[in-house]
Amino acid sequence: MSKSPALRQGGLFQRAGFKKGELSTPKHDEIVILLDSYIHLVMDRERERFPQITYRTIWELPVSDSYGRAVGNIDLTLQISISYEAQWEERNVGGTWKKLRQNSVSLFDVMHFEVKPEIRSIGELIRQINKYRSHIGNFQTSYQNGFTKYAIPEFIVVSPDSRFEPIIRSQGVGFFCFPRPGLSCDLP
Repeated sequence: MSKSPALRQGGLFQRAGFKKGELSTPKHDEIVILLDSYIHLVMDRERERFPQITYRTIWELPVSDSYGRAVGNIDLTLQISISYEAQWEERNVGGTWKKLRQNSVSLFDVMHFEVKPEIRSIGELIRQINKYRSHIGNFQTSYQNGFTKYAIPEFIVVSPDSRFEPIIRSQGVGFFCFPRPGLSCDLP
């Protein structure tokens, strides 16, 4: 039985920037589990203050090209939605306030987290994130009153390895030094 073309060329995941075996390491899974727990803790606290916030985390969100071929998977994605009532008012010439309209407004935001227990190559990491960005495109934030706003999805690298943080941030990618038990982050 011969190998498929994808396997002969090093495999889809290796060509997408993953090192062989990186996806199944206990270190990687441990950081993703801790990050997911941390996000839920933070978002639940925010919901106590702002009950109109809803959110969910998605593990291993598939990213595909325009032909439906797998490009890779984003380790953890956070989707946040905020709904509220908005009023628009305008002051007329007579000095009284006139209410123009009242609408429900929904805002939607997305954050993608790429977990790396160790950053072996900064070039491969940036290449992987840029590949995801090119296939995800812009997310649309819609308002129920008909206005729309486009925002580039936010990517955040999560790693106890902070050696490349300035380079990562210079590429428009966030960085969250999230240590595993027994490790500390190197602070500049």
